[in-house]
Amino acid sequence: MQFFIDTADVSAIKQANEMGLVDGVTTNPSLIKKAGQDHEETIREISSFIDGPISVETLSEDAEGMLKEAEEYVKWGKNIVIK
Repeated sequence: MQFFIDTADVSAIKQANEMGLVDGVTTNPSLIKKAGQDHEETIREISSFIDGPISVETLSEDAEGMLKEAEEYVKWGKNIVIK
């Protein structure tokens, strides 16, 4: 079984990761906004210390916009998974 932490709170992710409890991270734009953080900076920071998959949600509602965002998001880290 794998455990994915569902938050944009970088300190909480770091704490859980240090305890060996994080196989990956799933987050979304509303969680990042709620945490008062920048979308790209947050994802890049998480990617800098998490080895497992990081699920990143697009903001667009149409396929063209989603694909364009996905092409950018995957540049933010080696383990970005678009959802």
